[in-house]
Amino acid sequence: MSKKGSNEEEINFNELPIKLTNYSLQHNDKTLGLTPKEYKLLMYLASHPNQVISREQLLQSAWGYDISGTSRIIDIHISHIRDKIEKDPGNPQIIKTIRGFGYLFSTDYRIYE
Repeated sequence: MSKKGSNEEEINFNELPIKLTNYSLQHNDKTLGLTPKEYKLLMYLASHPNQVISREQLLQSAWGYDISGTSRIIDIHISHIRDKIEKDPGNPQIIKTIRGFGYLFSTDYRIYE
């Protein structure tokens, strides 16, 4: 992860720049449309690189509370984020599923080869 500029307007994770001033994700000067929840989830994952984050932690970070039961809302949002940032969403390299535990934001990737 690297921060650009003295006012930390951008965070770069390899080839994935996240603009902090306008809450957007860009690649090759193209803005990838993230919803506010998707942005919050991505930023939480990205701020904990290479750490397994549980669904409960993600619910707390994006919604501020825990939804009990078998809610799959996190899985749906992660799927939408993957559709936008992964080269092959069916074989994710950035946001990986850790079966039985949660998700991991991997810094060992390249978006486009």
